[in-house]
Amino acid sequence: MGAQVVEGRVLDSANGRPTSGVTVQLTDLQGDVLVGTETDPRGAFTLVAPEPGEFLVIASALGYRTVRGGVFVVGPGGRIEIDIRLQVVQGDSGMDGTAVTPEADVRQPPYPASLTHAPVAASSRSTSLASL
Repeated sequence: MGAQVVEGRVLDSANGRPTSGVTVQLTDLQGDVLVGTETDPRGAFTLVAPEPGEFLVIASALGYRTVRGGVFVVGPGGRIEIDIRLQVVQGDSGMDGTAVTPEADVRQPPYPASLTHAPVAASSRSTSLASL
């Protein structure tokens, strides 16, 4: 038996164009994320379910409404194809109702306040906000 594969494309519902960089997740019926990926420049994605069963697919991207698909079953070695159409969030900025949550509170320095104005030496090492 082969893997259980869920694949498809994510398209913009307004113009039918592929949408890249969309987060697509496969969840169990309790909502626990089993596996996830991002769409490629063609809007394509492939998810491999860890075992046969019943699943949901969730697709989300900044500026679009999150799509939660209905329940579907993938049998042993099964393959399911899904096309997802995302709708742009309406509003002045195109982002109304979209929450953006940082991974770190950058307003609070992770070091003593006395060091906030210390000179910073140039370095080739980069630091992400997630590691602060």
